Amino acid sequence: MIRGDRRINREQAIIKLRTIQDIPTLPDCFLRIQQVLRHPDSDTDDLVDVIQTDQATCAMVLKQANSPAFNGGLRNITSIHEAVTRLGMHEVSQIAMVISLVHGFPLPTTATKVAMFWAHAFLVGSIANEIGKRIPPPTAFDRQMLFTAGLLHDIGRAIIGLRLDPDYFASPAGAINDDLRTLQFELKRYGIDHAEAGSILMELWGFPQVLIDTIAHYHRPIGQCNLASAIIHLANDTANARGTRIGSIEQAAVALKEGELFESLDDDIAAMLQQYQQERD
Repeated sequence: MIRGDRRINREQAIIKLRTIQDIPTLPDCFLRIQQVLRHPDSDTDDLVDVIQTDQATCAMVLKQANSPAFNGGLRNITSIHEAVTRLGMHEVSQIAMVISLVHGFPLPTTATKVAMFWAHAFLVGSIANEIGKRIPPPTAFDRQMLFTAGLLHDIGRAIIGLRLDPDYFASPAGAINDDLRTLQFELKRYGIDHAEAGSILMELWGFPQVLIDTIAHYHRPIGQCNLASAIIHLANDTANARGTRIGSIEQAAVALKEGELFESLDDDIAAMLQQYQQERD
């Protein structure tokens, strides 16, 4: 672990990450929701059964369903079944996944910064999902994959803080809205950036290669990454530019419902696709 001005090089960082004995695990609720969403025969009852096993996730989903943004003057509901009816299976599954991470994946920082970290992750996942929906045919994307990639795009920052440098979130790199300066600081101090660190952790977790590559390359120039990585990059830029005042998942959900985050998104998507095609030609 790093203290003071001591640094490690790239090789040391990769060895430390690849040989972790006690790999941080994703919450069981998160993994089970993923399984439900991937199974072709799953239905609302399967999702409800999973959420109801996690008290914190269950409580937050109900809180969200009863919030002014989704209540619409209706009576308060008391069951996850009713929440799914009100919000929809897609929305409930996304909220449940991020809530499970808030309560089940530790971050070595303050409660305020933990809330901001996962609110930003939720924004990026949701915006990436929206971009996937808006990209014109014939290109088609697995929107659940895009949401998951967006939700976990900064997981490398968590593993750096947990396993390489306990002072990471107190350092200049620890700001929630990452930018070029974040990457430069990480490369100078650890020899790798959080995108690569995240991809190593995703590999250890056994995620599909397409998801690993999407996270590994999302900070690369558009001509050096796949289109899914470019989508995550655009979603991250959008969240950084328009979601700076959002400090909780509840606030993020309201902002997403109101749609202000999606203003000019079609123009941004068109510019991204044009640049991507030019770089490929």
